[in-house]
Amino acid sequence: MTGEANSVPEQWRPLFGELQEIPAPAEPPSPIRNENLDTETLDALRTGAPLIDRFVLLTEDIFRLQPIHGPETPFPDHAPLAQIARLRMALIKLAWNDGDPDKALRLARQNLDLARAMLKAQEGIIPVIASVGVWQTALDGAYWLSRQPTLTPEQAAALQTRLAEDNHLAARALTRAFEGEYTFVQKVVVDRLPITNDPELVLDSIGSLGMAPPSAPPEGHPRLPVGERPPLDPEATLALSKARAFDYTEALTAEPLRHPRHIWSEQHHPAQRQLADELGAFLVYATADLPPTPEQIAAASDVLASVENPAGKLYVLIATPHWDAVSETVFRRQAQSNALQVLLAWRRLGRTADIATLLETGLLAAAPADPFGDGALRVDPERARVWSVGPDGVDQGGQGDGENLGRPDDLAWPAVPAVF
Repeated sequence: MTGEANSVPEQWRPLFGELQEIPAPAEPPSPIRNENLDTETLDALRTGAPLIDRFVLLTEDIFRLQPIHGPETPFPDHAPLAQIARLRMALIKLAWNDGDPDKALRLARQNLDLARAMLKAQEGIIPVIASVGVWQTALDGAYWLSRQPTLTPEQAAALQTRLAEDNHLAARALTRAFEGEYTFVQKVVVDRLPITNDPELVLDSIGSLGMAPPSAPPEGHPRLPVGERPPLDPEATLALSKARAFDYTEALTAEPLRHPRHIWSEQHHPAQRQLADELGAFLVYATADLPPTPEQIAAASDVLASVENPAGKLYVLIATPHWDAVSETVFRRQAQSNALQVLLAWRRLGRTADIATLLETGLLAAAPADPFGDGALRVDPERARVWSVGPDGVDQGGQGDGENLGRPDDLAWPAVPAVF
């Protein structure tokens, strides 16, 4: 088959309903331990394995997620794709524990392939977050395999080679996500906002992100007066919104291995505070829960009369995505992918070692970057662990068991000393 016949996940959709018949484990799959699955769940996983095998990306497949057009775009494929990844991780453990390591490794590669395909196809904030969830599951499966005592050097090498193909995946995914979010969400919303001298209509439209016809407050209710000029300049608003997104894409192009945390702290946060100060009483009016007082209406009207593009600036202030948080989320997974390559290099060497030794022996092609630090990931051969300094950029010794739930001090991936 060629062309549209190989469009994925479109050709998988008729099978998604059958996924519901496979009971997922009650707990999210752990990267460091086996789940205690009851006999019924184990039997269901074994029975459902042939179905999961049908969700395999082939070389000729074209992976396309549903196009985005505005914030109301549905994403029906995300949940089934995440479920496939979780079920496949459970099957990785099942196959390994059943004595079929080749199948376990094949399933791990399939999860990594699915994550990469999703990250390369997505074009927005919601899709990239959903895709990162699949990447996390795929990486957890690889981490679990790296901790198994019977993993051979050849198996470790194959898995390490596959992970090395994704060394720039975070930057590429974020660039696509941020450009898509501006083009298919931010731009669409701003284009929908009404050009009118009535600020109440513009505020109502901003509140619905342009998804509903705007309406003014009922007659007799307190409101802003109709002005002498439109409070919205779409062109200026789009320029401001685009700059927010493209500050990140430019930084990612210049330094694709690092999370550009400086953009928020040095540029966007001060800029947002400046917008808030400039909008002043108009911002208070637009975001208040209680009916406005006459004094508040008068103060907000003064802002509307004196500030250029006040409604556009308000939109950028309250509706712009928190790009930094999204970037941090994606680069956390990049850090794990980089760390796993060190753990697998250790398995190939048969012992822990520092980065210099791994480079000298050819087990690493380059020192694995810490996306949150200035250099490479931290490594402690004596404690058999690899870690990233994490989003705060402060090295706190790499404590942790490898789960990295929430916001730990560092992002740590310990090996199992007994395997060396």
